[in-house]
Amino acid sequence: MISEYRTFTHFSKTLLDPLFEIYEILRNKDHAYYHALLRDLNSLDQRKVEAFISENRARYDSHDGSGDPISKRAFYFLEEIWRDIAEIRLHLLKTNSNRPPPYDSENLLSVNIDKSNLVSTKEFVIHKGGFMKDNLVYTLCPIIEQSNSSYWLSQAIINAVIEAKISFRIRLDPFIEIPPIKFSPMYYRMHIHGKSLDWNRVSELREDEFGSWLDEKDYNRTGTTDYVWSPKKYSVHYTCEELPKRDFSGIKASRYFHAIIDKKTGGITHCDGAIRLYEADELAFRYNYHVKDTDVRKIGNRIKIFQFESNDNDGKELTRDMFSLLIMNFYVWNNDLIGYFM
Repeated sequence: MISEYRTFTHFSKTLLDPLFEIYEILRNKDHAYYHALLRDLNSLDQRKVEAFISENRARYDSHDGSGDPISKRAFYFLEEIWRDIAEIRLHLLKTNSNRPPPYDSENLLSVNIDKSNLVSTKEFVIHKGGFMKDNLVYTLCPIIEQSNSSYWLSQAIINAVIEAKISFRIRLDPFIEIPPIKFSPMYYRMHIHGKSLDWNRVSELREDEFGSWLDEKDYNRTGTTDYVWSPKKYSVHYTCEELPKRDFSGIKASRYFHAIIDKKTGGITHCDGAIRLYEADELAFRYNYHVKDTDVRKIGNRIKIFQFESNDNDGKELTRDMFSLLIMNFYVWNNDLIGYFM
């Protein structure tokens, strides 16, 4: 049975981050959802809670580590909430509809959506790191389970929109539609900078150059990350995919990125980042190959989160610095890839 609190977290259009919501409620006994949340926490299977804490000790210690029973249960419950919300969100993202959420909102009926369900940033005004239209604010759709997984990518996109006066096509989070006065997202202090990749060498490639990284940290969802630079006559294509660990118990999805670099100008004429959803058998098949093998790029269900096109911007191209910031923030928490572009 879904409790009052879990119903709220699933379907509220004002929920920004379950982590901060849960601990705010626990600190306030007068909160409308305090008792509902406590009922949920007390109904959890203690053996599952302790097993989860044991498997994720480093994460728990860095987050709290007090050992308090309610603290442990809240930490475990957060994982369940994130997964529940992510599964419902992915279901909505896959919905075969002319106007899937949040585009079915009356406030967005005049906004044009493309075949990938992306909308142009030209339709919105930037507001506190969100995208505002007619006094309602929207956010970029999260890439993986964590609700803040698109935060830094969103900031990189916004910086490019403001500083370079270019537009992107973005996928909005189906759950978020908030009046500006209630839109108070958390601000994170992590900053990523980098531009050391040898772009001149990449531009002169005559054959594919590829590589792969393996993340061996038990507490990370990332398994392997494959990339390939593929030279064409006038351009170089970059394709990268981050796969979850084989024993990852969460949603079977990867982070997938593609870009086109113009050999003559050195600028980026196209790039997009997507979620690639797999069935269990598809993912098992994918593990046997590298992203350079074009056949495996056709399996799974790709859901685009953002896209840049030079043609949408009167021929303007992304600079290499802008591109580096986009891809590093798209793959936030993937230290191998970030190190490659630093």
